Amino acid sequence: MNHDCAEIIEINEHVRVRIEYALDPLNPREEYDNVATMACWHRRYNLGDVQPSEDPGDFRIRLLEGAGVDTGCPHCAGSGRTDDGDCEACDGYGERPIDELREEWERLFYSLPLYLYDHSGITMSTGSFSCPWDSGQVGFIYVTKERAHQEWGTTLMQQRRDPDTGALLSGLVPVRPMTDEDYLQRLRNEVETYDQYLTGDVYGYVVEVGHTDEEGDFVVDEEGDSCWGIFGIDCARDDARCAGEAAAKRHEAELQERDYWAQRDVATEA
Repeated sequence: MNHDCAEIIEINEHVRVRIEYALDPLNPREEYDNVATMACWHRRYNLGDVQPSEDPGDFRIRLLEGAGVDTGCPHCAGSGRTDDGDCEACDGYGERPIDELREEWERLFYSLPLYLYDHSGITMSTGSFSCPWDSGQVGFIYVTKERAHQEWGTTLMQQRRDPDTGALLSGLVPVRPMTDEDYLQRLRNEVETYDQYLTGDVYGYVVEVGHTDEEGDFVVDEEGDSCWGIFGIDCARDDARCAGEAAAKRHEAELQERDYWAQRDVATEA
């Protein structure tokens, strides 16, 4: 199967890595485990995780009720009626307006708005776009603070780096207690991954081992490691370079071994 090449990373004269666009990437909201939920309202697209039939305000009220909040209007005990007729405080709905429940929402949930830009393709962000004609809010992403603390922990962890080379090392070390902004950033990260899916910013790589012919073209002798479903070109470049450098080390070791035995007139497998 042919993939469109995004770029090629030259490791050395014998090893390079082709970064290619993923032809049919998996939807991260359907195929991967996510902590938060994306609720979206759009006439033409089924976006995010859920597409509620009720309006955003009513949907938030249902979420608050599920979290144990009494959303009933205190003036009519949730009935929508008083002795004088429809309750004026809730317009007869029997529920407190969502604006009055905002403090309860912010106490129990982390959430961010979702904006969509629809022009020759779609892209999503937690920040508004500059074009008022082709963009607008389509929903919000949310998670209860209880679930966020359970899934993401309460201490910010960071991957270590080699002090000399700057290379990432295995293992995480604690940095500081998590803040509200840290949890909101996790929501942004989930939206960024989904946006990469929407915009086709998903890749794979193939390590190629070969030689340069007389015309100066690289001839592939064999394909090495490959990986697909990498979201974001920066991550694809990092993973591809790491795989390519590992392949170059293996190839160099093989050449040295062949040279060692060739000097002793011992035939090795080509």
